[in-house]
Parts: sequence; C-alpha cells; structure tokens
Amino acid sequence: MFGLFKSAKRKRLEQSAERADICGSLLRIQMEWDGEDGKPELQSRLHTPFAYGYMFGFSDGFLITRKVDDDSARLGAIAATFIFLFGKDRGLKAFDHCMADQRDEQFVRGRLCGGQEAIEWRNSHGELTPSGLIDYLLNMG
Repeated sequence: MFGLFKSAKRKRLEQSAERADICGSLLRIQMEWDGEDGKPELQSRLHTPFAYGYMFGFSDGFLITRKVDDDSARLGAIAATFIFLFGKDRGLKAFDHCMADQRDEQFVRGRLCGGQEAIEWRNSHGELTPSGLIDYLLNMG
C-alpha cells in the first residue's frame, strides 16, 4: 500500500520537473540574449523585483494554463523553475526574495506582465513569443 503513495509522489515530482523544464526554457530564451557585446548590466537586472516578479508570474501563469490548481504544487514548481534557471543555491535565494516581495510594486508589475504573457503564449498555441523580460532587461519595458 505504501508503494502506491511513493508512486504517486514520484509521478507528481516528475510532472513538476517537466513543467519547470518547459517553463524555464521559455524564460531562459529571454535571459540568454546578450545583445551586441554581452552587456553585464543585463545580468544584474535579472536580480531585481520586476525581473523576479516576471519570472514568478510567467511560471504561475504557465502552471495555471496546465491546470495545476493546488497552490502548494504550483509554488513547488515555481521554486523548481528558479532552481532550473539559477542553480540550487541562487535559485532558492531568488525564490525566497519572491516570497518576501509579494507586495513590492515592481514585483507585482512584473508578476502581472509575466502571467499575462504566459497565458497569451498558451492561447496562441506557442505562436506568440514572450518578450516582457527581455524588454525589461534592455530597458524598454
């Protein structure tokens, strides 16, 4: 009987990892654009409330479109996405900042932008390219 619980837990973890990989890959495309000469200030802008909010909101919106209704499952998958993007230590630290910044105006603005783009991307069946993070990194958003 306990084997059934281990099986269900493993399946949820595998699904969470798969979602983090897909979502993280969509975000990484925007993060890895380095412009004409790989401007270092773009990297520092990744660690701001707006950028973290965008990544959090995009991940959350992506999971909502995948019918992940359980809040704790979504938070776990969002944390997994941050680990996918930044590695374990930096990813968990970034996720902790997200949890602490939930009321920060720039975080909320980024979260709304990211969530909206994830939903639009899903509704377009992948035709639209999410660009809110790269727009922000390039100081256009």
